[in-house]
Amino acid sequence: MRIGILTFHDTSNFGAMLQTYGLYKCIVNMGHECEVINYQNEAILKRELPPAWRFTLNPKEIIKELCFNPKDRKRYAGIRDFRNNYISMSEPLTKESIKDVENRYDVLMTGSDMVWALNITGEDYTYFLDFVSKDKIKCSYGSSIGAEWTEDQKKRIKELLSSFSIISVREEITSLWLKNILERDINIVCDPTMLLRKEDWEKIKNEKFKNQKYILVYFNDSTGKCLKDAIAKGKEKGLPVYLANGYIPSLHYRSIDVYTIEDFLSLLFYADFVFTASYHGLLFSLYFKKQFTYYEREPATRMKFISEKFGLTDRNGSHNLVDDKPIDYSVIERDIEDYRESSKSLLSKIISNGDNL
Repeated sequence: MRIGILTFHDTSNFGAMLQTYGLYKCIVNMGHECEVINYQNEAILKRELPPAWRFTLNPKEIIKELCFNPKDRKRYAGIRDFRNNYISMSEPLTKESIKDVENRYDVLMTGSDMVWALNITGEDYTYFLDFVSKDKIKCSYGSSIGAEWTEDQKKRIKELLSSFSIISVREEITSLWLKNILERDINIVCDPTMLLRKEDWEKIKNEKFKNQKYILVYFNDSTGKCLKDAIAKGKEKGLPVYLANGYIPSLHYRSIDVYTIEDFLSLLFYADFVFTASYHGLLFSLYFKKQFTYYEREPATRMKFISEKFGLTDRNGSHNLVDDKPIDYSVIERDIEDYRESSKSLLSKIISNGDNL
């Protein structure tokens, strides 16, 4: 089978690229041809890509450009290089030219990530495969919504999703919303990064942070509690605190610039303890069996679902004290493996028997 995936792939966000690769690689490992459809959504490009140099007399804009944007551009370049080296891509496509690609694929798949968040995509129904004919196999894997849709949007979406052979989403709340709109079963599947095992991700990481001892902060929360708790833990344990991609210098932590997927995986893999307000920071802490505390950051439903599913609500630093009790991974690993295998089984059915489900 030849599969075309429509997702958020042109990005400066590590999580978005990791989920793209996870889904793509799992399908390839199943023995199918797979290609990420290189769709250029204007709202996503504006949101994710670093701005080009522009002439300005505004001092704040000049400082921002000189101090921050070069780092953003370097991170985007690192993620782009990973994408080009590890993932098969179509040529760049616009809303007009994407209409001609459906005959290249046996199955067209949308997801994962928040591809159905219309407030993020600029109300772009391309991610609902509106360019694909009704007799083609269409499906979703792990799609997310974010903010709820308006009544008018729901009507349009119901029409589009009615021709999907199967619909799977990433969070329970998304499943409930769609079930109410579509009046059909909606499957819940794991994040695409979970489709691969720890050893798959280990092969990609580099050794940059090997033999270092540190506490990692990956994304601070809006209250700043995540970083404060990490600093307190660092003082208690006598360990330095590394803040990934921090911009403001401090005597209390060391800002670590992370520009590549390989560096990101290494930074998490070798950390002694992780404090994170990132959804994928939480997930990769689980995969690498880290001791961690997580903090809520919108949309909080993603972390809530994972923490409840794997019995980790006590690791929520937004509402609890930092827990020194080690996480028992013997049960969690079995639960992750069961979730992975059930999701892979559904993915296999989507691809091989989509129009018969």
